Amino acid sequence: MALVRLDFGGMTANNTTWTNNQAAATSLTTGWEMYNVAVLDGGATNVIWTNNANIDTRTGARSYQIDNSTRAAAFPSNNPLGKALSPSS
Repeated sequence: MALVRLDFGGMTANNTTWTNNQAAATSLTTGWEMYNVAVLDGGATNVIWTNNANIDTRTGARSYQIDNSTRAAAFPSNNPLGKALSPSS
């Protein structure tokens, strides 16, 4: 079992809309921290993600894990690549 750290998650949040948020996570190359993601959507139904900036601060890439293939395919075009967040963001 992998442990995951996340900022926003819709694991059991059925019928949820996530809009206009900023999320950042830092993955590591080894250990359980390699599974850190900014956005995690696993197993929920009827979840909508729009305009949620997200980033992996180590790689500079988007940071999300979505189990639903349709939502996963739509996520990059509906949610922008974020930037490193400052404490005042």
